[in-house]
Amino acid sequence: ARIDLLLNMVERELGVALLMEKSIDKYWIDRVAIVPITPTKKSYLSFIRTKNSHSLASQILWQYIKEAVN
Repeated sequence: ARIDLLLNMVERELGVALLMEKSIDKYWIDRVAIVPITPTKKSYLSFIRTKNSHSLASQILWQYIKEAVN
């Protein structure tokens, strides 16, 4: 995975990486320095779809997301 590639490079002192803490596997905790950044930042996820012609599955998922957000 790309995250493992980045962390391998950090471990070899080839650079630094800015990653979301949740994406770092426990394997790396004792191998690299993990420094939290404060203040914490939120990340947002957007769902985008075309305006017309949706499958039933797409419609159900879209409705579920709308209800979960509100």
